[in-house]
Amino acid sequence: GYLKAHYPSEYMAALLNAQGNIEDTSKYMLECKRMGLTVSGPDVNESKKGFSVNKKGIIRFGLGAIKGVGEAAVVEIIENRNTHGIYKNAFDMVKRLSSRSVSKKTLESLVMAGALDCFEMHRAQYFYIPMGESSSNLEKIIKYGQMLSNNANTLTNSLFGEAEMPEISLPKILDTEHWSLSEILSKEKELVGIYLSAHPLDNFQFEMNYFKFTPLAEMDAENLRNRPIRVAGYMDKALHLVSKKGNNYGKFNLVDYSGEYEFVMFGDNYIKFKD
Repeated sequence: GYLKAHYPSEYMAALLNAQGNIEDTSKYMLECKRMGLTVSGPDVNESKKGFSVNKKGIIRFGLGAIKGVGEAAVVEIIENRNTHGIYKNAFDMVKRLSSRSVSKKTLESLVMAGALDCFEMHRAQYFYIPMGESSSNLEKIIKYGQMLSNNANTLTNSLFGEAEMPEISLPKILDTEHWSLSEILSKEKELVGIYLSAHPLDNFQFEMNYFKFTPLAEMDAENLRNRPIRVAGYMDKALHLVSKKGNNYGKFNLVDYSGEYEFVMFGDNYIKFKD
């Protein structure tokens, strides 16, 4: 109680780090929101491996939570940042990091999770392939980093170490339309497991707050047995299935701010509501 009152951000960051699944993480993020604490997505210039608190008291998502970003990449990103300072832009980042640890796949995951939002480029821009070209902007950035690395190796191994290599110019990065919010949220959910930039139910905040819905995280509570309840959320993973006996049935997840709950429909219920 003392820690939660006097060190709320640090206390909640520690709790978030102790969770073993995304449902519990979502529950504590909801508590952060209730307490007025900001939980921001991952950032290559601020994030540690797990949840941490920055100088402004904002809780930052950890780089280690992003799918496709291995531990070696996380360690190198943080160590290089601590030694040589923050990354100025994506070019500076690929120039300083090893392509073995921080591969193209790693960079793609970092972009989609929002970890490179601290730079001037927006997420869609990295994946944009200009008309008449075969490489995306991200591939151009990676190639630039590889050319710099090759030049450095050539100079190191050369008998004429003082000879100057031709200067490598920055590739031209063209702009494109931003991703829609639904695209951003879909990729965040895929990469991190939860929505970071917003929530699909944010447009229904008033209804969720005042229409007395039962939170889906509490669906298994003993006091809710055998009585009507009201729930709300958005549908996810809706499936039409056939049982071993050849009967059609369906199941889907309903998701709200507190978590999600799986519903299964058989017989007349499935026939009535399958559409």
